[in-house]
Amino acid sequence: MSTEANKDVSTEAAVTAAPEITTSQISQTMMGLAIVWFVGACALGISDVLLVYSRILFLFVVIPVIIFGTVFAFSPRLRAWAFALDSRLIILLNMLRAGGLAFLMLYADGRLNGAFALPTGWMDFIVAFTAPLAAFYLTPTRTTLRRLLLLAWIVFGIADFAIAIPLGVVARSQNPTSMIATNQFPQVIIPTFGVPLVVIGYFILLAQLWRQRRQA
Repeated sequence: MSTEANKDVSTEAAVTAAPEITTSQISQTMMGLAIVWFVGACALGISDVLLVYSRILFLFVVIPVIIFGTVFAFSPRLRAWAFALDSRLIILLNMLRAGGLAFLMLYADGRLNGAFALPTGWMDFIVAFTAPLAAFYLTPTRTTLRRLLLLAWIVFGIADFAIAIPLGVVARSQNPTSMIATNQFPQVIIPTFGVPLVVIGYFILLAQLWRQRRQA
């Protein structure tokens, strides 16, 4: 009896621990992919590949988001991992958008088109500055008001990208030399790594909010 009981306890413990092991493995995999992605973006920037082939820059913004969204849709394990992520950490990730101040500095130095740099730089700064407030005052989203305010904050962050992309395209078409700085290292890390990483974070936050609303 004692041996059978020990087996049952061991089996139950293994089943209970399995999701945690899976989540840990996914976290390690995602961290590894992020590191490889970052190193690759740095290598492309340093080698000036994206300075020569500037038209493919948008692929580095869009492809990672599409891949993550597709895998998220078909993988229950990835969805479980994403739903288990701490919302505060995802929100605080937006503090990296303080790097958008580089656009303002480049504009002040006469190296970047103002029509692109000013709205993009200031909106990035606003999102980065308010990220700690959103993280610690709007989460956990126990009330409808908090959910709505967090949703508004996310929409503002996404709107920044929605505005910056067409502004960049227009500025590049009108005066290509005024946008060269965005394809140079280290600024090129912003669109090739920072932007898709933050967009994926928004995707996860919206998925978490949608799930919370369904469970309410």
